[in-house]
Amino acid sequence: MTRVSLNANATRPASALVMTTLAATLLASAAGVMLIDARTARGASSEMIRLAQADFAVEELISQVVVRLDAGEPLQAGGLVFEDARGGRVFRQDAAGLVDVNRAPPETLARLFLAIGVESAEAVALADRVADWRDEDTLARINGAEAEEYAEAGVLLPANRAFSTEGELALVLGMGAETLHCVLPYLTIYSGQADIDVAAAPPALAQLLSIETTTRTDATAPIGRVIRLTAEAPLSGEAVMRRTIWLRLTGDAGAPVLVHRGEQSIGARNAAPLEQCVAAPS
Repeated sequence: MTRVSLNANATRPASALVMTTLAATLLASAAGVMLIDARTARGASSEMIRLAQADFAVEELISQVVVRLDAGEPLQAGGLVFEDARGGRVFRQDAAGLVDVNRAPPETLARLFLAIGVESAEAVALADRVADWRDEDTLARINGAEAEEYAEAGVLLPANRAFSTEGELALVLGMGAETLHCVLPYLTIYSGQADIDVAAAPPALAQLLSIETTTRTDATAPIGRVIRLTAEAPLSGEAVMRRTIWLRLTGDAGAPVLVHRGEQSIGARNAAPLEQCVAAPS
């Protein structure tokens, strides 16, 4: 609140005019602050309502698609599977069509790193370091890294266990932020297989790795396999609230859906969940 300071000598009586003027100034200042606070409060309230509506919308969108998948209704096998009249969208990606960072051989990882622009020798080294991080032994591969190399670099030692999230690759020695940003959309920890299911691979990944995909226009969700659903609800003409969940249909009527994890963010409306990216040289 606005403060008014009087420097007049306390022993000198202030005139009635000065006191009246001071009172009027204080009242005007208070009224102005209250008006600004009211406008700010209304703006904040409106924004909170908009966010709450979008939050409800993405929840509703995902719920609609999950119910339809659980009912065995054929939906688009990948990409955009649902869109409502309000501009909400849901994208689907089966984990089996992605590169599993815990099971993929180093050769596959190196091909992916190379395809996004990482220099050949560094792509091979990164792939070996990923494999060294996830295996249980302490023996470094030819181009890899174990505790000694991490200690020399002064960073966290390798865990020698499976990755708990795809983003944990950020801890791998030499993994640049641009490289990780470019490969994350194509990675998973949920497929449980070394190979990529070409029928479920997104076109961008298939193009990067030069693999031929099998066209599937309609598909039910396979029981026991993880699916990534990404819902978008408009916040404005250019922004959306985006929620992504990784779920598994169990086939159990008592507990038909197992949700592994979820993420939520606000981003650009036109940003595709999967898009090709070129990593900056490290």
